[in-house]
Amino acid sequence: MTHAVMTVIGSCAVESSRSNVLRFLQRTGWPLETVLIRLSEPDGVVFDSCRWTIGDRALAEVASEIEQWIADGGASAEATIVAHRHELS
Repeated sequence: MTHAVMTVIGSCAVESSRSNVLRFLQRTGWPLETVLIRLSEPDGVVFDSCRWTIGDRALAEVASEIEQWIADGGASAEATIVAHRHELS
């Protein structure tokens, strides 16, 4: 497996449990390369996306930025979070 997916329904869900994204990233148990977030309307139409490159950054810092970005997307937005594994050569 090279990626893991998490869905958050509504930015209010992120606000009420700010550590869910961090826990998700930590539980993959992999060295992560990137995290892609897609925000969609309740009808499933994607209206925004953003990619974070992990590198040497702390997961807590990245998770905090992601949580804020999702919260800024609006209360009715659904966020799909895709964490991509760093492939070791």
